Amino acid sequence: MENIIEQIFEPQFRQISLRPVSGNNQIKGSGITYRPAPDVGEGYYWVQPIRDLCAVTIADLTFKKEVELNYEHPSFLAVGNYAPPLVPHFQGNTVASYSARCVRTENHLVGYINNASRFRAGISEGGTMRCVSVTMLPGYFRSFLPKCFSVDHQELVHSVEGLAGMVTMPELEYLFAQICRVNPSAKYGGLYFESKVLELLSLIQIQQEQQKVFPDTSALDEDTIAMIHRLAAFLQNHCDQHLTLETLGKIFYINKNKLSYLFRLVYSESIPDYIQKMRLEKAQKQLEHPGISIYEIAHSIGFKNQGSFSDWFRKETGFSPSEYRNKTNGWD
Repeated sequence: MENIIEQIFEPQFRQISLRPVSGNNQIKGSGITYRPAPDVGEGYYWVQPIRDLCAVTIADLTFKKEVELNYEHPSFLAVGNYAPPLVPHFQGNTVASYSARCVRTENHLVGYINNASRFRAGISEGGTMRCVSVTMLPGYFRSFLPKCFSVDHQELVHSVEGLAGMVTMPELEYLFAQICRVNPSAKYGGLYFESKVLELLSLIQIQQEQQKVFPDTSALDEDTIAMIHRLAAFLQNHCDQHLTLETLGKIFYINKNKLSYLFRLVYSESIPDYIQKMRLEKAQKQLEHPGISIYEIAHSIGFKNQGSFSDWFRKETGFSPSEYRNKTNGWD
């Protein structure tokens, strides 16, 4: 019987002295929070098991002394947002790993495919382990998903392989940020985080479909790609403004139609959709802070009145701003 906690996580946790904690030491209302022994390090490793076959994890650890990882594990597939120090470990321990560079951080989006084998890695004193990831045993991606969603597991594997060499995948960066921010209760945590797993897998496969429609971004020169990333940063910082394609074309000295085409080529979505996503992300972040009123949040992302903002937010998330604030802060 497959059990992801026992087969994937407990072997490594024992070697770096991570133990489950309770009460105020937990970082979320659902899942299991593990913390290191005080002499080993500080921080946490949070795991939300799903059907015993899959897990959503968040790690933020700093080690006070050198630690060694050397353990056997079964076959599994993982996709995560990993901080740079972890990336080299994959190259020596995987049958195949596929990495894409994130836009907003120095992290990498890594797809990790491995057969049953032994994992070996060392983390030096002062070293860190920071990542947000989804890990699946074969029972999940080879049996459960095909049975319930008609997903071909070979197509899923090919989609993970397709991460190799990508410049970015903003949708996944946004999804992993949501996993970190949202704090559902123990009652609904499994349901919420499994929805994120399914969203993750669908986004990866949709990305592969879009790659067949739009040319490879490798055909673009570095200056063009850099310009599109500057545009994305500009949109993030000015998502409260109602910017037209014509205005953006003038700012970046390029024809508006070509700008729109290049943006979709790099980011796999339209400029208006990207702006809406940035507005939603900014609103969600601000709703985590009780001291910021909903009226202030509405105006900060370009809405003239609170009612219009509330209607838009409910349409995008399924919750009113107040409901979302209560859920993310564990007040419901």
